[in-house]
Amino acid sequence: MKVIAINGSPKKEGNTFQALNIVGDELKAQGIEFEILHIGHKMIHGCTACRKCAETKDMKCSINDDLNKINQQIYNADGLIIGSPVYYSAMAGTMKCFLDRLFQVSGANGNFFRHKVGAAITAVRRSGGSSTLDS
Repeated sequence: MKVIAINGSPKKEGNTFQALNIVGDELKAQGIEFEILHIGHKMIHGCTACRKCAETKDMKCSINDDLNKINQQIYNADGLIIGSPVYYSAMAGTMKCFLDRLFQVSGANGNFFRHKVGAAITAVRRSGGSSTLDS
């Protein structure tokens, strides 16, 4: 079994990373393979609703960036953990762009999230944790 964690913080080893690591240590103790992918510092464009992913059905977005490198890893994983800091009572912008496109590509390619275990983690300083988890 393998779980992929997505670190949506621009800080590679900040609080979001630390929280994901705590969960990862517990998963590893149970014999579950665990990997953190850091996307928060990447230049990931939002979805343009071009629907090319639905035409090609190749699990790729027409915007050729880091999302296409990660799709296959997520597809092959049994579980997914999304981690984001709270910025202005919402998830980090890069994470939002990443998820919008990832969900579009997944839906256009048979919903590769079906039957996967999922969880979300937020790193909160003041407030906005609940709204970030909701999004």
